[in-house]
Amino acid sequence: MSATGSPWRRRALYGVAALGLITLAVLLARRVDPASVGRTLLAASPAPLAVACVVVVAVVFGAAWKVRTVCAAGGMPVSYALALRAVLTATALNPLVPGRGGELVKALVLAPTPAQRPDAIALVIGERVLDLAVVAGFAIVAGAYAGVLEGVLAGLAVWGVVVAAVAAGATLRTGLPEKVRAATEALSTLAADPSGLARAFGATAVVWSGNVVVAGACFLAAGADVSVPDVLAAAPVAILAGMIPVTVAGLGTREAALVLMLGDRADEAALVASGLLYTVVTVGVPWALGMVAAGWAGWRRVA
Repeated sequence: MSATGSPWRRRALYGVAALGLITLAVLLARRVDPASVGRTLLAASPAPLAVACVVVVAVVFGAAWKVRTVCAAGGMPVSYALALRAVLTATALNPLVPGRGGELVKALVLAPTPAQRPDAIALVIGERVLDLAVVAGFAIVAGAYAGVLEGVLAGLAVWGVVVAAVAAGATLRTGLPEKVRAATEALSTLAADPSGLARAFGATAVVWSGNVVVAGACFLAAGADVSVPDVLAAAPVAILAGMIPVTVAGLGTREAALVLMLGDRADEAALVASGLLYTVVTVGVPWALGMVAAGWAGWRRVA
């Protein structure tokens, strides 16, 4: 099974990503001077970027802990080494495949045997739902604290979608064929274990807290003059926007969210630069780690 399915689906994903990226680029260029963004990027402070890179490395290793925690709660325990290999493989592929196609490969790496693949795919989907729920929770809490209504509304909207999807899935599952129900058994196990679910939520919250720290460092690097409460409110919403699979690596959606939320409080070129730096750090560093890990694994097989 390929990371993105049929050739038609791959072409559709790339088409949607290209259209979304072009549309967002045009909209941002109409509001923000691209030359100012370029100058801001060239003048970015290296010290906060170095901190962001270090935190991203920690986030990658934390993501492996999160994956292992989710799998254990879903009744499919895996070793930390296997979880880390799955995360590194996904991070190497996600920037290259619209719609985060590397997540499917992550599931295949986690499943040593074909019989485990349905559980692995279900748990990776569950992990993504947890990601959305936790980041949306950050947006609600931080938005309420900072008085940023957009953050609260965005978080509540995502929570509404997540709750509706989970409720619909639980309702429909009872009427599904036995084979399909078996494929969702791991998610049912995860949902039925309060202790395991709490651990999975905790691991997810820790990992995404690291991403918010990275966003704050990118604001500093770009010289965006915004308060800490504003950063705490805007960063989760921008991260949520970047999760929408309409561009490659969330380019454009993240920057647009920052401009819409904070454009009246800070220089818009600095906000766009902050989003671009976040993309470079959170995509580039894990991608480099994933490629190094893939090269090392290949060298060991040859040796």
